[in-house]
Amino acid sequence: MHKEREGAAGVNKEGVSKTIIELEETYNERFSAGDPGGYLDGFADEVSYFDPILENLVVGKEQTVAWLSSIYSNPHIVRSEYLNPTVHVGDSGDSAVLAYNLKTYVLDEDGNEKQRRA
Repeated sequence: MHKEREGAAGVNKEGVSKTIIELEETYNERFSAGDPGGYLDGFADEVSYFDPILENLVVGKEQTVAWLSSIYSNPHIVRSEYLNPTVHVGDSGDSAVLAYNLKTYVLDEDGNEKQRRA
């Protein structure tokens, strides 16, 4: 029988990881369809957001929502592929970090899928 990994405080790290990945996929589906609300509504007040096009980390929900709202436009994504999703859960279960590579696909002028950014 498979026993799920637990942290020092009895935290079910595999369960936490699965939940976080499922939430991310749900938020991304909404974003891909033109609704950024999933991400924006799901942020905690103390969120920190890393964006590779910025020099500094965006800290706080208000600042993060403002930044994403300023750059958001409907991406018209038809399919996403999550590569190497990894969640590191703290032993106490009060923190977790999600990392992954994401490939997104849109339709070209002929209606064929193409990778959004290569």
